[in-house]
Amino acid sequence: MIEKNKINECVNELLNTDNDLYSYVSPKGLKELRISISKYLKKKLNTEISDSNILITSGSQQSIYLLSRVLGKENDFIISEEPTYFGAIEVFKKIGFNVITTSINDNGIDIEELKSNINIHEPKFVYLVPSFNNPTGISWTNENRKEFLKIINKNNIIVIEDDPYSEFCYSDNKYKSLYELNGGKNIVYLGTFSKIICPSLSVGYIVSNKDTIDKLYEYKLLNDMNTSLFIQKFINLYLNKYNIFDDISSKVLVYKENINKIKRKLLEVNKDIIFSDIKGGYYMTASIPNLSNNPHIYKKSYFDGKGKDIIRINITDPNIDEIVNSIRKDNN
Repeated sequence: MIEKNKINECVNELLNTDNDLYSYVSPKGLKELRISISKYLKKKLNTEISDSNILITSGSQQSIYLLSRVLGKENDFIISEEPTYFGAIEVFKKIGFNVITTSINDNGIDIEELKSNINIHEPKFVYLVPSFNNPTGISWTNENRKEFLKIINKNNIIVIEDDPYSEFCYSDNKYKSLYELNGGKNIVYLGTFSKIICPSLSVGYIVSNKDTIDKLYEYKLLNDMNTSLFIQKFINLYLNKYNIFDDISSKVLVYKENINKIKRKLLEVNKDIIFSDIKGGYYMTASIPNLSNNPHIYKKSYFDGKGKDIIRINITDPNIDEIVNSIRKDNN
C-alpha cells in the first residue's frame, strides 16, 4: 500500500506541475533520467557510468531485440545459458540465430562446456542472467563469474548481462555483476524498473560503450522513435523523491516469506518435489515426478523442449493453491 501511495503521489505531481508532457524526447532517452540512472548504478554497481553510455528502452524485451540486431545477424552462432528468460529465446529464434546452449548449475555456468562451445562455434555474443536466473532463481557464485570472465576476455567476446532481479537477494551472499567485476569491458548491461517499482512500467536501459550506444540509437529510431516521456518522467521523479532501496528491502522480506510458504504447501502434496536453489529474484522452479498434462508445466525457458517435469513459480504473487490442486489431480 505504501508503494501504491508513492506511485499515486508521483503521478499526481506530474499531472499537476509538469507542463512539458506534450513534447517529444530523444530516442536515447530523457537526459535527466539517464543522469538519475547513472547515480543509481553508482550505488548498485559501485561503478561510475556516464549518462552518455546509457540508452533508455521500452523495457527489457526491446533491449534484447535491439542488441540482437546490432550484435548479430541471421545464422550467426551465439551462446545462451539454459534454462533462461523465455523472451530472449523468442527473439533469438525469430532472428534466426544458431543458439548454442550452455548449462548452468547451482554454482553458475558450466565452465568446461562454455570453453568447448566457444572453441567450436566462435559465437558473436553470449546472453545470460547470472544473478537470479529466470526461471530457477539460482545465482552464479563470484568465483564462477571470475572464471567466466577470464574466458570471455581471452576470446574477446561480447556478453549481454541481463540484470532485472539482482536487487532481490534472499541470502547473505554479495553477488557482483559481471559489469562491475570486469570494469565494463566486453559487457553490455541491461536493467529495468518494472520489477523494482511496478510491472506495468515498461522502461529499461542499456549500458555500453559509445560505439554500441550509437548503433542502438539508430535501430531504436526504426523501432519506436522514443520511449514514453510520461513514464520516463515518472521514474525520474520516483528515483529522486524516494529511496528505492528501502522499497526493495521491504519487498525482499515479503518474498522470502512467500518462498517458505510455497515450499511447505507443495511438500504437503508431494514430498518428492525438488526445488531449485533459489537465491533471489522473482522465480523458482519445482521438479515434480510423474507430471502428466499438468497446465503449469513450463517449457518456455528451454530451447529444445526440456522441462517436462518443471513448474515455474512466481514467488512475488504465487498462484499456489491452483498449483496444489493441479498436482493433486495428477496424483489421483
